[in-house]
Amino acid sequence: MRVVILFFLASTLLLNCKNETPATANNADSTNAAATETIPGLAVAVDSNFMQLDALGFQEILKKKPNTAIFDLRTAEDFKRGHIYKAINRPYSDSIAFLTYFTELAPSQPIALYDNNGYISNKVGTLLAPNHNFVYILKEGIYSWYAAQIPVVTF
Repeated sequence: MRVVILFFLASTLLLNCKNETPATANNADSTNAAATETIPGLAVAVDSNFMQLDALGFQEILKKKPNTAIFDLRTAEDFKRGHIYKAINRPYSDSIAFLTYFTELAPSQPIALYDNNGYISNKVGTLLAPNHNFVYILKEGIYSWYAAQIPVVTF
């Protein structure tokens, strides 16, 4: 069964190469008009499954849900230059091995994703959302985090 799911995810990932960005709202975007959760401090209601957040909204969700698994999808070099506290570096690739890691996470585990500009994390988040209860994307990537002057960890 996992092989079928992995094949489906990998096929979808490889075929889903459109360069589209969804319409954005103040702090959060919902992929579903039926909002099931509201977060204090955010301007709009959000879907409980998949949500795009600006830097301040992303920071707020990480405070609200401290058990969120945070994944930096950038290269190891970019990660070393600066990353969000508690982030795990999982450089993006089109391989099945990349997607396998996420299938090992419990569906109830909140997942936060970011990259440089938000494109890759949005693509990966769209694939993960059907199998996970909470997927959060940093809209406009780490650049929005830097622009908001929120501290990062370096090493």
